[in-house]
Amino acid sequence: MTRIRYLLVVGVALFAQPSLQAESMRHLYQALKKQPAHKIDIMQEQFANLGVQSVEDKFYPVIGIFANIAHYNAPTNLRPMSPMESGKLIPSHEPIPFAKDIGRYGISISMPIYSKELFSLIKKAEAMAMSSRAKKRLSLLQNEALVTGLNANWLYLSSLKRALRARKASIMQSYKRIKTAVKSGKMPGIADTQMQEAINALDIAINNIELKEVDIASKIESLSGISLKRPIRMRKIRQLGKGEFFALKPIEFSVLAKEADIQAAKDKLYPKVAISANWSENYGREDDYMKESVHRDYGDIMLGIKMPLFDKSLYTNIEKAKVQRQKEALALEKKSIELKSQAKSLTKSISLLSRNIHLGKKSVASSKKLLNYAKVAMKSGRITREEYLRYESALLEAQSKVYETEAKYWQSLAQLAVIYGNDLEEIIR
Repeated sequence: MTRIRYLLVVGVALFAQPSLQAESMRHLYQALKKQPAHKIDIMQEQFANLGVQSVEDKFYPVIGIFANIAHYNAPTNLRPMSPMESGKLIPSHEPIPFAKDIGRYGISISMPIYSKELFSLIKKAEAMAMSSRAKKRLSLLQNEALVTGLNANWLYLSSLKRALRARKASIMQSYKRIKTAVKSGKMPGIADTQMQEAINALDIAINNIELKEVDIASKIESLSGISLKRPIRMRKIRQLGKGEFFALKPIEFSVLAKEADIQAAKDKLYPKVAISANWSENYGREDDYMKESVHRDYGDIMLGIKMPLFDKSLYTNIEKAKVQRQKEALALEKKSIELKSQAKSLTKSISLLSRNIHLGKKSVASSKKLLNYAKVAMKSGRITREEYLRYESALLEAQSKVYETEAKYWQSLAQLAVIYGNDLEEIIR
């Protein structure tokens, strides 16, 4: 392979490698669904669904086979015998089914006919499965809100860093003129020091921002598996839907499960009806007592009913189930109050933050005009260097407030989306 051909192949290979930079927030949200954390939630849901199946399985017959061999210290019957049967065997000198070594094999079948408890346990398992399903979705929505908040904060820092660099470039323009004036003796040396200190403060602020950006990128990668080189621009494509608090769903289903648990505890007081059947082949080995080997088959079918007359622990278990249900109901009430207050606060905050962004942008425009005036005024000597630097600082502060407000807006919107169960993938691009 020639060197040129080799370089072309390497270049194509590098170009073909997939970029780790997400193109939009949708790509970031999709990546969350491929992470181990979400897969664990899926497995939890599957496990809960199997809990329902495991209860339903109790309605099916249980079939098993058995085989054993036993040695007794005295001759033992292979199976029960009636007096008429033994009376026929003795005169005919046929072997009586008794032996010291007995082998048995056979099949057994059992199946519930009626058990009120099982129906309540199914309701409990179904409620737990629905709770697990709601937890899985809520966990995904929370992670979406988390990466949205991190990305919004990164956008704020990135915009602030650009503003700091713009202010540094602006100050550097003035600094060149002042530095020349200091060298020529038209200005005191303190003027040079003041400008250098202002530039140095901006450099420190930029470095601190870059440290924070590294931390945010690391957190986003740990959640999504995507290593971002820069934040993703966000835009709202759809209004947030409101209604019932989805964040309450896992607890609501948990309360239903506790209610079913109470009923299941009460159902233990009801009778249970079951049917069972057994069949076996029984072999007695030849020994001193038995002159020849013998075998007999034996089977039975039984319909049985079982009901407790008195078992104090059952009543204690009912009370324990009631306490657990009350505890879960209070947790639901507490969470409902918290979410109601939080949703009200976030809704109002989003409206105010949106207005503040609009007003803040006006303030930035005004600060830019005042800074241009200040530059001209400083050149003509109408204002001091300290006053000029305050105009630079005022513009930076106005820009910082806008960027910070925008970050808070996205973070508040993401939090409210979680409360109402909105998928941010359908709201933010």
